[in-house]
Amino acid sequence: MTGGSVSPAEVRSVLRLVLRAVDRHLTPASGSQLWRKEVLTRFRSGAGTSPRPVPPTTVSTSTDAQPGPSGRGGSSDGVDRATLPLAPAGHAPSPAQALAAAREWAELANNIARHKELLRSYNIGLDVDERTKRMVEATARRVGFALPQGTEDIQSEQQQQQQEAAARRAAAVGKAAAAREDEEAGAGGGGRGARR
Repeated sequence: MTGGSVSPAEVRSVLRLVLRAVDRHLTPASGSQLWRKEVLTRFRSGAGTSPRPVPPTTVSTSTDAQPGPSGRGGSSDGVDRATLPLAPAGHAPSPAQALAAAREWAELANNIARHKELLRSYNIGLDVDERTKRMVEATARRVGFALPQGTEDIQSEQQQQQQEAAARRAAAVGKAAAAREDEEAGAGGGGRGARR
């Protein structure tokens, strides 16, 4: 990819950037060195840096620039087309464009990895209770404490105690109701039994 207005130092810098991104994000995921080899092959061969021949029908020999989609002339808008990351349709990218595209790809791969890491750190895939529990555990670990391992056992024990208390209350209510019925039965028809 060396050639044109691109310095060899810039090519090496972009190559290192792309190789670092490949080694961090693609190689561990696939377990293969294929992507690294492909990047090295493309950079060594200078693939895509020599301009392809353009069909004669699209080449303009006049000195006037053809109006582009904006209606302005090709170079009259002050933008250096050689430094844009995308080549015009039907043309191979210049060395500067190829390097810009490679640099942008490396930034994209790194940013996607950072985004995934942030999503994992915020526990987006978990329900609210599980997320809260993990955040409390992480905070406790940070300050040197550890939560009890059997938090599920504690919760089930608390639920069992609540159920037993509810059963005792129901039994007490049932006994009180039975005692009232006995009193009512004794008071209504038991007047004779009280006189005996």
